[in-house]
Amino acid sequence: GAVRMFAQLARRGAPPIEGPIELRIAAYFAVPPSWSKKREAMALCGEIMHTGRPDLDNCIKLYTDGMKSIVWRDDSQVVTIAAWKKYDGQPRVVIEVRPITPVAGDALQPVDTAAHRRNDVAKAEMPLPAVTETL
Repeated sequence: GAVRMFAQLARRGAPPIEGPIELRIAAYFAVPPSWSKKREAMALCGEIMHTGRPDLDNCIKLYTDGMKSIVWRDDSQVVTIAAWKKYDGQPRVVIEVRPITPVAGDALQPVDTAAHRRNDVAKAEMPLPAVTETL
């Protein structure tokens, strides 16, 4: 589907990332057209949060399933996830995937080498309507 296509474009033919991964997903939704200008302004500035469907956990599942074997080998590699939904004037999904490395004390730190920044950070932005229709 659309997620796989955008994942392939973002990876530009690079092989799947090996090792543990940090995943960030930001889903931006359009304000319902029936809302007043005041309510729309409140939504766009974050005073009203997107609490409607689709559920965030369903979004995460859709995106992770679509990226498996393209961005990473297996879902078990995803060890930390940050995800959110909010209103925006431009509906879209922004997904960022970063390899991480464990450090002393069990803390996880993003890998910060030039090779990883160049080759293994996959960031993709896709139109939201094409993705949410499949939920």
